[in-house]
Amino acid sequence: MGYYVRTTGEENGRGPFSGAEMAERIRSGDIGPRSEVSTDGTHWCVCCSHAELAPLFGDGSQDGPVASSNPLDELASAVSQAAVHAPPVFHGAVSGRPAAVEGPRHRSYAAVQGSSKQRLAVNGFICSLLSLLFAFAPRVGLFSIVLAPLGLILSGVALSGMRRNRNYSGKGLAIAGLILGIITVGILLLYFLLVMGVLALMA
Repeated sequence: MGYYVRTTGEENGRGPFSGAEMAERIRSGDIGPRSEVSTDGTHWCVCCSHAELAPLFGDGSQDGPVASSNPLDELASAVSQAAVHAPPVFHGAVSGRPAAVEGPRHRSYAAVQGSSKQRLAVNGFICSLLSLLFAFAPRVGLFSIVLAPLGLILSGVALSGMRRNRNYSGKGLAIAGLILGIITVGILLLYFLLVMGVLALMA
């Protein structure tokens, strides 16, 4: 039985070739898996689908079309797959940069900042209140000299941070700490002036 072979673009086939000649031409690459073959010159099929010739092309010749070895085709396929699977990126309307979205991390950071300023306000209020109470106690009055400025500083820092972050939780305690601290400082100054006056009179 002879085989007629033709490639894409050929109207008339070459041949006939014997089975041994077909095997030799397939091994040399003269006949590829997409070359058309016929035994009568009228009914054609590709070589990789021919029952007798398909085993000569290897195990993967009957599974489907032969993959293209063109590097440009492989590059285009890889780019198209990357474009399909790439996550969408939303850009700002003016700058072209990704639009900032307020997420859980941003909200949690703002909450932490607000809670820290609230703790400062509470500590400042406690220091100012203790300094005012100690100012009227004879044995622990000296602690007011340290607690009053500390309460003023903590309350002032807390209040400024609240204004900067626009989170006014604990604002009342911060203001109360400032007021109590100022009152305590005034009392301490009054005590100091009285002591200096007494010392001046005794001298």
